[in-house]
Amino acid sequence: METATQLLQQYTFEPVKSKLRAEQHTLAVQAQDRAIPFGHFKIRLKNIDNQQSYLLELKQALQLTTTTGLQLRSRLHGVHVKHARHLVPNGYHVLASLTIKSAPEDAHQFVHDKTKLACLIPVSEHHATDLPDQVPLYAFTDNHQLVINQQAMAHLFLTCIRQTTHSKVS
Repeated sequence: METATQLLQQYTFEPVKSKLRAEQHTLAVQAQDRAIPFGHFKIRLKNIDNQQSYLLELKQALQLTTTTGLQLRSRLHGVHVKHARHLVPNGYHVLASLTIKSAPEDAHQFVHDKTKLACLIPVSEHHATDLPDQVPLYAFTDNHQLVINQQAMAHLFLTCIRQTTHSKVS
């Protein structure tokens, strides 16, 4: 499988638990009923034809990057982060880290492979002003239902597999 479209013709991504936990930290998206959740999530990549599946773990975190490239962890609820004058914040990033926990027998060489993706997200007054296409997981705020961005997850999964293939060749 070379492209995300080819992958999504045979496979689908499903959350193992479809509801957001009550204590889960989220970043609300302005003027939408969606939020970006942070933490650990178990996801199943299931073959549509034969029901074989991969078990994946997705970690999403919010990170603040300064103009000098220094990365600062920022708290969402009630904690104001003060910065030195030379460390002016440049932007927030959603860091997505994907790990393959288990795989079918024919793809067992990919187990424990990991990849990371950083997605710039515009934040204003403790709300995301937009939901970027690269964010792999979001939730609806009214019913706390987790939703997987199939295209973004496919890109992340294919990046994970390509990194493994290149590292084993060299």
